[in-house]
Amino acid sequence: MSISPIFKQVVVLLLFNFIIFFSYSQNNDKIYVSEWVNRPKEQDFLKPLIYVDFWATWCAPCIRSMPHTASLQNEFGQNVLFIYISNEPSGKIEKFMKKRNLHFFSGVDSTGHNIETFEVTTLPHSILIDNEGRVVWEGKPYEMNKKLLKNFVNLYKYEEGNVSRIKEVKAEKNENVWDIYIYKDSKIKYIVGEDFPNEFSNNNNEYFISGSLKYFFSFINNIPSYQIKSNIEIDKNYMLSCKAENLKDFKKILNSFIQEVCGVSVLKTKIKKKVFLLNQVSTENYFNINMYDFEKGNNTVLIDDMSVMIDNATVQEAISKLSSLSDQIFIFNGNDKNRYDWNLHYKHATSTIEQLKELGFDILEKEKEIDFYILSD
Repeated sequence: MSISPIFKQVVVLLLFNFIIFFSYSQNNDKIYVSEWVNRPKEQDFLKPLIYVDFWATWCAPCIRSMPHTASLQNEFGQNVLFIYISNEPSGKIEKFMKKRNLHFFSGVDSTGHNIETFEVTTLPHSILIDNEGRVVWEGKPYEMNKKLLKNFVNLYKYEEGNVSRIKEVKAEKNENVWDIYIYKDSKIKYIVGEDFPNEFSNNNNEYFISGSLKYFFSFINNIPSYQIKSNIEIDKNYMLSCKAENLKDFKKILNSFIQEVCGVSVLKTKIKKKVFLLNQVSTENYFNINMYDFEKGNNTVLIDDMSVMIDNATVQEAISKLSSLSDQIFIFNGNDKNRYDWNLHYKHATSTIEQLKELGFDILEKEKEIDFYILSD
């Protein structure tokens, strides 16, 4: 006795439904949006499924996953509403989308509700919500493939989505959220927080930097973060913005901010460490400066959990960044001031050293006294 293909398909769908019903949360927690950057149309909210991508403009894996998600949207957009949610300022997201000619539906959650409710601990993170608001799948964007999403679509395509799955909320306004610090004739706006990413940008002499005090000190002095230790009990993060004539003046302002506002003092000492000295043999395998363009100026980076992409950096700057991310200390023993683009592996020392040799470095391992800087408040 043969079993018909239709019967097999029904059995598969029933099993699929059973698995997802008992595998994921049955809570119908709402998605919070405090501000839309690009709002869907009213009829889009009736689609049976909502795919939410939690992301950030500074997150390299988030950006790399966008073409994959776009391909899913192109095929299943009739039944699935795709939304990107960030906790960054809407102006920053809008600028990011405009420069890259992106048109996806995007919103901001400045309340922190989504991160806490859906237990988002790393980015990117995606969830799929059914017609009643239940999370039926979660994972990384690249883990959602066309076959899997098609199964969900087949299961829900005749359902109408509940419009209350997304809750539009008004963020509490606080006109004094930015504190002000005056340095000579410069007015510096800053915020104290806990979760700001290490990031720097410059747009027409409007400088922006965020992150930890260790990152600020590393940025000012062009030294790897591994050379910086902190005795500060609570290493708060900061977000700072101001106008300056040039980068040198901005670094002076930032250095004054660290000392005067944050009350940080610095002690310099020397510690003997195992290091890898890099001598430049050839540059023919380097990337030219047209390989990447992050549009944030020289020596800007995108980092994922295995490698770092660096835009328009000198050898010294690139190796310094590599040492900050790696468990090993790499020191460039040369004077090449030219700028290149880089894609460097930092996760495993063996792979890193092999890549550096392929790029044209002669590597010598030795013990060496290294300057270390201890930050105290």
